[in-house]
Amino acid sequence: MVEECAAEKIFKESELSEIMKSWRQTQLELERYHAQVRAEMESLRKLDEEAERKLKDLTLVEDKIAECEKMFETRSSEVVSKEKELEVLSQKIDLREQTVMSLNSDMKEACQRMENIQKLIEERSAQCESLELLIEKHNEQLASAEIAPALTPVNNVLSLDVKPEEPINNSVASHLPNEDALLRDIEDSTSLSLNEVSTELPMFKDPGRFILTSVEKALTDASERGELSLKEPILMALVPLLEELTRVGISTDPGLQSDATKVAREWVRMMEASVEKSQLEAWGFLQFILAFGLVKGIKQDETLQLASHVAHFRQAPKLFESLGLTHVIPTRFMFYFKVENKFSPLELLKEQINNLRLSQAEANRDAATLRDIMELIEDFKFEIDIPVDLIFKFMVPRDFQILNQRVQSAHMQASNTVFQNSCIATDVSNPSLPTSFSSAPNQPVETYEAGGSTEFQGQSSHQAGFKRPRGVEDPEGSSPVIRPCINRPPGFGRF
Repeated sequence: MVEECAAEKIFKESELSEIMKSWRQTQLELERYHAQVRAEMESLRKLDEEAERKLKDLTLVEDKIAECEKMFETRSSEVVSKEKELEVLSQKIDLREQTVMSLNSDMKEACQRMENIQKLIEERSAQCESLELLIEKHNEQLASAEIAPALTPVNNVLSLDVKPEEPINNSVASHLPNEDALLRDIEDSTSLSLNEVSTELPMFKDPGRFILTSVEKALTDASERGELSLKEPILMALVPLLEELTRVGISTDPGLQSDATKVAREWVRMMEASVEKSQLEAWGFLQFILAFGLVKGIKQDETLQLASHVAHFRQAPKLFESLGLTHVIPTRFMFYFKVENKFSPLELLKEQINNLRLSQAEANRDAATLRDIMELIEDFKFEIDIPVDLIFKFMVPRDFQILNQRVQSAHMQASNTVFQNSCIATDVSNPSLPTSFSSAPNQPVETYEAGGSTEFQGQSSHQAGFKRPRGVEDPEGSSPVIRPCINRPPGFGRF
């Protein structure tokens, strides 16, 4: 037993020694693993530090990128603004180039005009020399015939009453002294009397060419002085000539018609550029196109616009008829000048009132037309029934009308009344209105001399005599007349 125990003890000791060896090896390995772990931990710590440093670097880079983006946006906006400035500068440069080109063309035109003026001066000088020779020959003839006391001064207009049998040099016959003398009168702003125009103008060799030259020279002189209209003294000299030329007539020379057309265009261009419209100049231009047969070559709207400035002249109805504008003579002037037309002016007023009643639009021009009609009725003391719905239509605000439409419609159906008032009408047409009209009998009508009435001067035909409408005074009292309309017009009460 003892031996077995000793053997077992030995065996156990050997196992224990092996276990101790194994434990020591395991401990060594564990220490080795601990060393590796510590090395790995140190490596991880270094990696963490490096990662943190890289993260900081990345943050700095991102911040720099953000700053760069902001700078890029700023630079982009600056580039856009610079491009806009460059575009503006390019436009300015283009404008300057155009201005320079226009100035160059103006300078060329000015040089051309100067050359033309120089040529004209040379021609006038030659004409003056011819006139001097002609005057000397006339003086010799008059001295030899012992009629020297009848000789007019050289600085005045030479007489046109030269008898045919008196010898005149053919070389200077084309430069009649009387025409140049009359031209000098126009240049000196002196006007001829009607008797002088009537007696002297028909004796010219070509009165149409003479007057055309006079008008063209007056326009050229005004243009060179920088004026946009002819002066009144010049017009006072030209208008009688143009009026007389209309009676005398012009030659059938096509060149004269073409030259007159060019002069008319230049005259129209000057008047369009002028701010102030001269009534006398408008009258002169209308007489010009009438004398030279240019009425069809001018737009009727332009002719009518010019005619509206002289519609109050006494000779206006005859001029309107000659220009083919009889159908557009304003209603007011029909009464003033007693112009007969296809329809009575009262019928035209009736039609205009009817048109206003039937109109669905409430435009300002309709309200102005109503005021014009009321003003004309008062000026000529006409008795015309104007439905109350027409008065209400233009004198009550739109919102109030909508809110009270039913109430007002019922009221108008129950009490159909009309106002008698006065106004003017200028744009009237078809005659048909089922209301009663009557004009005061033996109503005096005033006629206006050319340039005489201050009421209409400087106004167009549709503005002449305009004033605020007012109620017609009752002959027996001072209150405005308001009376019922016995015959209801169709559609009365419709708002």
